[in-house]
Amino acid sequence: MAVRLSSLPIIEHWNCHNCAACCRETVIRLDAEDVARLQSQQWEQQPEFQGVRVVRRSVLLGRAPVLAHKADGSCVFLTAAGLCRIHEVFGADAKPLACRQFPLQVVRWERKTFATVLRSCPSAAAERGRPVSEHLGFLKRLVKDEGGRVAAPAVAGRVRRGWNDFEYVASALERCLTDERLPLVRRVAKCVRFCNLIEQCRWKHLAPESVAGVIQAAEELSDHELGELFRDRVVPGKRTSRLFRRLGAHFVRCFPGGKPTRTLRDHWYAMRASGRLAKAHTLPADLHPRFAAVASEQLERALGPLGDDVLKPLERCFVAHAVSRRYALSHSNSSLLDSTRRLTFMHPMAMWLLRWLAVDREPTAEDMIEIVVALERGMATAGLDRAVHWLAESRELERLAAWYAR
Repeated sequence: MAVRLSSLPIIEHWNCHNCAACCRETVIRLDAEDVARLQSQQWEQQPEFQGVRVVRRSVLLGRAPVLAHKADGSCVFLTAAGLCRIHEVFGADAKPLACRQFPLQVVRWERKTFATVLRSCPSAAAERGRPVSEHLGFLKRLVKDEGGRVAAPAVAGRVRRGWNDFEYVASALERCLTDERLPLVRRVAKCVRFCNLIEQCRWKHLAPESVAGVIQAAEELSDHELGELFRDRVVPGKRTSRLFRRLGAHFVRCFPGGKPTRTLRDHWYAMRASGRLAKAHTLPADLHPRFAAVASEQLERALGPLGDDVLKPLERCFVAHAVSRRYALSHSNSSLLDSTRRLTFMHPMAMWLLRWLAVDREPTAEDMIEIVVALERGMATAGLDRAVHWLAESRELERLAAWYAR
């Protein structure tokens, strides 16, 4: 049965431009049909694949089957011309499902299913191509109707309240993040305060008829004295700065063209590098070839005014997440509030990365597009929710947003 699929009320654009970014440093998980299809293609009989594994088991994914990689982190099927060998020999429909669908993404609500795009694709982050609505026919052929009801994520903690209450809170967050009367950083800070207020509610005992009033009160209070946050910008404390830079190392590694992190040894090296970055006065250049060695205080200086074209890719990313609810529904193990905090954390991180990426020159829109790609790649990392939750509870998250928006 075909799934009933709609595009979002905002217009997103995407076309594949053969950049092959998705074929590098990306783990492609395979289902049983993908594995059977690859076996039927008999790659071991091709001269260039003799003695080469095309499928491996990922320890980090519980020994799930994934596409193998070359030593440089690129897909085993990526050719020197930047094309897919499976596509060349057998056609597009012979590729694994994840490869055929990317970056198109399906977001399932209670009674609705929407199509959006993952902005870990550079073309999607830059919104280059046709409207997503024109890809619906193709996507409907790939997506199966899973049937049954989809459970709403918890609003706060582990308390699940159902779709009505989830939508009350998510709609309030959407109104905040899409409010074009305010600069994006002010919307982000307001969302952080809104989440802190909502979390104080005793959701287990809150009557359904009281939810709308609670949401309205939190919306009004979250804007109270927000101007003081931007007037009296506070320098991040030592503990906050170390945690922030440790997380920053993770997102730097998410930029295309970096060192692959596929094995446990790779992840151990990356963890040690994060620790060094957290404590360093001079940020090292060995994390990624795009990032030069720089004194840490250089990344604390004011950016100066940024053009709308530079900020647009980041703003569009936030708006698409808010409207589609993808930030919350793609991470079903996290509560709505924790997912929102994870999303808002992307703003100060984007501004910090922009300082480093363009340390000796004026920032450009292309810089921000690359940053959005890296942020989208790194949002699902384990441990991010816990770190960001601490930053929000200690009021450091909103201060980070105000500080790095200078």
